[in-house]
Amino acid sequence: MNKKIILAVVAVLVLLGVWWWYKSKPGASSDENSAMGPGGEGAAIPVADQSLGASIYSQVGATGNPAEKMPDTNPLGDKSNPIKGAYNNPFGE
Repeated sequence: MNKKIILAVVAVLVLLGVWWWYKSKPGASSDENSAMGPGGEGAAIPVADQSLGASIYSQVGATGNPAEKMPDTNPLGDKSNPIKGAYNNPFGE
């Protein structure tokens, strides 16, 4: 029983130590890491402060959707089901 209590106390202390270490790192406050930036009122994060992924995502949004320019390659035209009506199920409708 004593071993379980000691193990639980050590686990709690380790978790508290990790939490304290995470919170004590510079720049770890929730205001600085928010998506709105340090201003908090929809202020954009300056490009120098953005990560690589955020800068790529902001550039992709300006290019648009390349699939909008894709040509229609359906050989059947506008038909969605070419065999519709080819077989009538006698037990169906």
